[in-house]
Amino acid sequence: MTSLKKHYNAVAALGCYCCYVDYGKWVEPSLHHPFGRKRGREKDVIPLCWHHHQSGNHETPLSIHGNKKEWIAKYGEQEHILEIVNAAAEVGIWPMVKELEGERV
Repeated sequence: MTSLKKHYNAVAALGCYCCYVDYGKWVEPSLHHPFGRKRGREKDVIPLCWHHHQSGNHETPLSIHGNKKEWIAKYGEQEHILEIVNAAAEVGIWPMVKELEGERV
């Protein structure tokens, strides 16, 4: 298995970032590529469930592709979330929700 595939599996195993922050629950994610699949940015992925990723919902839950500005206002800049995701993927578990909320404030 390639290192990229291992990374994707580790990130996907975390579950949806937003569902964890909002509800403390694991929900099966797809991988969001915030910068597309550009060379050198392939590992930059955020695990998001369908609703938080692509549902196009402008209400609750917010979808990154439905309302990016509001999504970022609620969950934070994608670069920062990538740091959290990559650290969590290394150890296989999200930080405590309180820690995540403190970082966003």
